[in-house]
Amino acid sequence: MGFSFSANSGRLLENLVYLRLRQQYKQVYYYQTKNNLEVDFYVPEKKLAIQASLSLDNEVIRNREVRSLVELSKEIRGVRKIIVTEAEEDVIKSKSGRIQVTPLYRWLL
Repeated sequence: MGFSFSANSGRLLENLVYLRLRQQYKQVYYYQTKNNLEVDFYVPEKKLAIQASLSLDNEVIRNREVRSLVELSKEIRGVRKIIVTEAEEDVIKSKSGRIQVTPLYRWLL
């Protein structure tokens, strides 16, 4: 299975993630930390935080996505953190624990 993204790739990826979350859970929220950092999706019933990003190749983007999840973890203990990307897979170890990086196709399955 493959995905071909257009110029609006980031928005499409984020919309796919949102639609999938809405299929599975009643409550899906956007979360803004006390430090005004944004987390794309937060599912309170599962204590699940998800960032959607095409790629983490750019260090500035990677740091922004990770920092937002770390800040959320300071405010909500025990949250599971995931970054959904177009194709990357990794585990990022942070001060607040592991952040799972998973490609969209695998996350959708």
